Amino acid sequence: MAPRSKSVLLPVLVGLLACLLVALARFLPFWLGKEPGALERLELLTYDWRMRLGFDPGAPVATNLAAVFIDDDDLRTVNQAFGFHWPWPRQLFGRVVRELAREGAERVALDVFFLERHADFRETRVRMPDGEELSSDAFLARQLREAGNVILGCPGEIISNQWRVLAPIPELATNA
Repeated sequence: MAPRSKSVLLPVLVGLLACLLVALARFLPFWLGKEPGALERLELLTYDWRMRLGFDPGAPVATNLAAVFIDDDDLRTVNQAFGFHWPWPRQLFGRVVRELAREGAERVALDVFFLERHADFRETRVRMPDGEELSSDAFLARQLREAGNVILGCPGEIISNQWRVLAPIPELATNA
């Protein structure tokens, strides 16, 4: 045989062999008097593997992104442990911001609306290492300023077909 005929013959033989194997696998159960369920079982056994091979996961996902969600169970747990109720004292959010900054968070977004000042109770004030005592709002404002990477949520409202932002209290807005 000439070299050219070998290069044509090999793919043809491989194709014929593959067709023969598929036909044999398909009709062998009938010829042996068995149920056709053998191929179905094989198909089901390999289904997950074949789907993973054919699935394109697309762009890689971020591995450096985290979200902290507060649900009803979390509210109950914190309320019982610390004797608070919703809305929590702002100093709790300040402590979270401070901890995230210490851990190296690049950005922090708080989807909590701080539209009014929090009542200033002695129990919610924070004593700083230098002895200064801060209100809950002042403590959060300081932590926002020191972190320098916090975004606060702002709802909006429509009045007379005009949309306006409801900004956080100035003490927090200027430090976020």
